Amino acid sequence: MASQFKLWNFKKVLNFSAERYLKVAGDLFIYQGDYDTALAMVDRTLEIDAQDTRALVLKGDILFCLNRDIEALDVLNEALKADAHCVEAYVSKASVLDALGKLRDALHCCQQALVYLHRPHDYLLFTLYDQTLSLLLRLRKHRQATQIYEEAQYRLSPEEAAYLSVTYKCLLEQRARERQQRLCRQGNPSLTVLNGGLCVFAKQMTTDAPSELSSSEISPTVPRDNDDALPAEMPVPTAQLQQAQQGTLQTLSLCDLSPVGLCP
Repeated sequence: MASQFKLWNFKKVLNFSAERYLKVAGDLFIYQGDYDTALAMVDRTLEIDAQDTRALVLKGDILFCLNRDIEALDVLNEALKADAHCVEAYVSKASVLDALGKLRDALHCCQQALVYLHRPHDYLLFTLYDQTLSLLLRLRKHRQATQIYEEAQYRLSPEEAAYLSVTYKCLLEQRARERQQRLCRQGNPSLTVLNGGLCVFAKQMTTDAPSELSSSEISPTVPRDNDDALPAEMPVPTAQLQQAQQGTLQTLSLCDLSPVGLCP
């Protein structure tokens, strides 16, 4: 019984020492920018408890600030092995992967962090949305970026939502306009595609219209390497094609183009 009590006291002293080292390391890192000394302190914490996820994440952050990215990534992977739901580890790992140019892997980390995020970690919510939006835009996933932006406006505080609005709203609107213009350029010169694909208009067509007008010309195949691509083919009923060839068709709506009818 006495030996168990001594062992308990010894563990308590070790835990206190580990917490003290970790606090000192955090203060040196955040407030003084003394990365080398902070790294030494966090290593002393890990000597006591090698599975301390807080210490591992802090060590990864320090190594990242010291431009030791690969080492930082290894340490953060250790943290995730110790706790697969560690939100802080995912956030820090996303930053390292972003710096290494691995944008898709960084985005996956942000998405995992959002899945595991719960109330005690709400302070990370703004950082996560900011990081996720930046990655989605650089990956040209504009539709997903718009969805995340709208979700962020709902979940963040008014001040944080306003900051994201200033940073990303105009950029998202600009990307939408660019997408509209790009789709028009990729399509038939006689067609205009409105943003979102709501309607397809045939400009004034005369008897000089080409003798053959296929459905692929009305809705061309576009690359599918990002989420802005349109469906590869849009079937056009024969009657509308004949009218277009004769120069009598002025307007095509998706209600006309789709056999299932997309409009009420």
